[in-house]
Amino acid sequence: MAVGSRAENSGWIMFAVQRQNEPSIIGEVGFFLPQEGPTTGDLGWWLNSDHQGQGYGAEAVEALVDWCFKVRGLHRLTAHCLASNTASERLMARVGLRLVTRSVGSRWSAGAWHDEVGYALLKDDWQARSHPEAVKPRPMPAQDHERPQDM
Repeated sequence: MAVGSRAENSGWIMFAVQRQNEPSIIGEVGFFLPQEGPTTGDLGWWLNSDHQGQGYGAEAVEALVDWCFKVRGLHRLTAHCLASNTASERLMARVGLRLVTRSVGSRWSAGAWHDEVGYALLKDDWQARSHPEAVKPRPMPAQDHERPQDM
């Protein structure tokens, strides 16, 4: 994957996806930073149909997620797609995002209303998934009704 870096504080930041040792672009990945809260990025991607289903999308999105948390220091990433786009849903889950919303009839596309799903990943959850040894467990508050009773 070709990686370029730009220092914008808001708007879309995009990266080209290329096969190793080949000059042609097979897709792109990127994220959108809103002006009002540049600690959350919304991911987006496309991949040429000839290269789908071969792991390039997962590799590129995984690299982008890592870059967003490591380099940009973002707190949260989100991604959305039509509920009928099962390939994108699988990709989001594969790189660690989890389903957080389903909006019924929220997206107009190809002459009809469609449901949209939203996924999200927090930096803490990414860190626990990527580097479990570096994460300190969060203490759970003790509650009397959860303590085992003596017999």
